[in-house]
Amino acid sequence: MHLVSAAFEQAFLGPLAHIGFDPSGTLIWVGVAVFAASTVTAACAALLLGRARALERSLARLDALKEIQSVLQQLAKAREEIDLRRIEHALLDVRTSLTRTQDAMLRVVERPRESGDMGPSGAALQLPERLTNRLLALGYERVQISSTPDQLDQIGDRGEILVEARRDGALWKGHAVVEQGALTHLELKPVYSMFP
Repeated sequence: MHLVSAAFEQAFLGPLAHIGFDPSGTLIWVGVAVFAASTVTAACAALLLGRARALERSLARLDALKEIQSVLQQLAKAREEIDLRRIEHALLDVRTSLTRTQDAMLRVVERPRESGDMGPSGAALQLPERLTNRLLALGYERVQISSTPDQLDQIGDRGEILVEARRDGALWKGHAVVEQGALTHLELKPVYSMFP
């Protein structure tokens, strides 16, 4: 055994003796090297442990994505259950009913009032009021009747009333057709469309 130890000292520690290395302090140097290696290993382990904890926190935030995904899947299932054709048909029915209701309301508003003392000039006075009500119901504003009271008196069973109104900030001009005391046709065009 002593021969192996001597051979070891001569093979590995012999060249170090030339630079002033003391083979008797080898154990101290080995202890220092082991201590340095264990310190570096401990530092690396602490660094890796810190990185692992940071990664764990990041993965915990990603768990919220799983919840979002499950909510999105529920929404997709709920959307599949909605029958869009039925909703479309229901909306069409509502629109048709609204149009019918609007037409019925306009007929009631435009119907001439029955009064025993109302002559032709009284009926002529109602026409501008009914025309104004209809235009306001259609979304026009600042309605002005351009026809004079004399022209309104001359409207018999059939005639036209000239009218101006504003809609969406633009001036609209046109006429309303009167047949047997009722407004039957209304045609207004924006002034800017009349120019070439």
